[in-house]
Amino acid sequence: MDLAGWYPALAERGLAYGPAFRGLRRLWTAGDEAYAEVTLPDEAAGDADGFAVHPALLDAALHPVGLLLAERSGGPRVPFAFEGVQVHASGARTLRVRLTRAGSRVRLVAGDESGVPVVSVESLALREMTDATGAEAAERSMFEVTWQAETVTPARDVSGWVLLGDGPAPADLVTPVFPTVGELTAAVSAGTVEGPRALVVPVPAGTPDGDLPDEVRTATARVLAVLHSWLDSEALADTTLVVLTRAAVAATPADAVRDLPGAAVWGLLRSAQSEHPGRIVLADVDGDLTPATLAVLAAVAENPSPTGGQVAVRGNEVRTPRLGRPSSRPPTNSSRRTVLLSGRSAPAPSTA
Repeated sequence: MDLAGWYPALAERGLAYGPAFRGLRRLWTAGDEAYAEVTLPDEAAGDADGFAVHPALLDAALHPVGLLLAERSGGPRVPFAFEGVQVHASGARTLRVRLTRAGSRVRLVAGDESGVPVVSVESLALREMTDATGAEAAERSMFEVTWQAETVTPARDVSGWVLLGDGPAPADLVTPVFPTVGELTAAVSAGTVEGPRALVVPVPAGTPDGDLPDEVRTATARVLAVLHSWLDSEALADTTLVVLTRAAVAATPADAVRDLPGAAVWGLLRSAQSEHPGRIVLADVDGDLTPATLAVLAAVAENPSPTGGQVAVRGNEVRTPRLGRPSSRPPTNSSRRTVLLSGRSAPAPSTA
């Protein structure tokens, strides 16, 4: 097939691909099958070794699916659900692909230039992308994180909580303090203390005049070390990890994010929460740790599902992040918004 104008034609239908994703080089069709050669552009090829299969390469391998599934009307069809995915080799920069129609689904087999299998997908379901073009469709596709007020009944019992730190607990807290996770584990193993219900880890806030990159690295490295020690401790298998920040998220219109190292910790631990659901609570507070705040956090830790394990405590109010459509938009003729879609991916380090 002649591929001249292939990507401009897709853009007219609402599928605009950036330079890193324009990898389709050659294409043949034969009945219920399509054969393609896809290659990573030079600007993305250097990242290939960082992935099992580079996402831009796999994406390009699926660009011909519209030829196999006749689009009767409406928008183009895009990948929706994968089944039976196997990666056979990593680091490929070029794929030779066979796509086969199987009813309303597609099967993919891809190898490298020498024929060595790289990736296969037993079944790929696609869905029509309706109203794919136009400014109104773009607005409908926009979402934002909003912090909604939640009803949380403070726990009556906050016993069995331990604080991680270098000094004593605040005077009005009875929570014992352990300098390290290792010392807490040793005490639990020796029977000196019972296995705690929760371990509170305060994150020191950054300083206004400090070296911000260094403070971010220090904060995330410290929390990551605590995370690893806690996960490795069999004695703390039933202990919830509660990580405490201050001014690391903007949960109300009046909030300002002043603690950027703490904000980086939130990003790190959101990934850890997905790997260890129900075991980690992220909490941002607007003051010192008090018995009242501790009672709220205890309630969240005991039942993290309604909040997703992420809360901001502002006075007597508890807020949680929710994804929703923007509540207000700038007038079309008076201001503009810019959205950056980079098309460049980088492998994320595992938190565990």
